[in-house]
Amino acid sequence: RAKRAVQRNAILKAHEDRVEKAHHNIMTVFDKHEKSAAAIREQHNQRLTHLLNKKAHLEAELSARLAKLQRAYLAHSQDLQKVLEARASTLEQPTV
Repeated sequence: RAKRAVQRNAILKAHEDRVEKAHHNIMTVFDKHEKSAAAIREQHNQRLTHLLNKKAHLEAELSARLAKLQRAYLAHSQDLQKVLEARASTLEQPTV
């Protein structure tokens, strides 16, 4: 019986050692993967931040150009209005 208990304990110890080693290997792989994934996430976040800043800059530039275009349109429409009013007044004057 003592021999059987020694064998059983040796088998249990070997099993526990294999389980512990497997757990350690799994955790090592998981840690490597987590570090790699964290680095990739950081790169993606930096790229996203860069693109969002670029988008904001382009939107501001577009808004400024649109405001300039609106001012030019308004100025030209006022000039056209004056020309049309002048032509209309000459057409309304009686000819001699």
